[in-house]
Amino acid sequence: MFFGKKRLSSGRSFSLADASREVRRIAEAEALPLAHIAQGAADGPELWFAASIIDVAKVEGVHRNEAEHRAIDRKELAGHELDKQISAIYPPGMAAPALTDLRVSRRELKRYLRWLRTVA
Repeated sequence: MFFGKKRLSSGRSFSLADASREVRRIAEAEALPLAHIAQGAADGPELWFAASIIDVAKVEGVHRNEAEHRAIDRKELAGHELDKQISAIYPPGMAAPALTDLRVSRRELKRYLRWLRTVA
């Protein structure tokens, strides 16, 4: 499936880090307004897009002490921080992550990109 001019892997889901890099590439290539905003983000555009994807799309992760992926409840994330590698979410003041192996499905990524293209 093509999300822009580049084909992503044929898997059913992507790491949040890969998804945010691809979204950044597409947003910049299409000169979308949020690409400019993301460029000015203190932590960089890929981290900004990753946080945006979490806010808009359904993202899954492995919760602490669990083995299976499950949807992230955005309400639970108040005050939590996404690490710079876009691989885990940490509770405030904690060294151990609350969520790891963050993933977004192909379907949700397409939905996010549709939304991104409507933001003026």
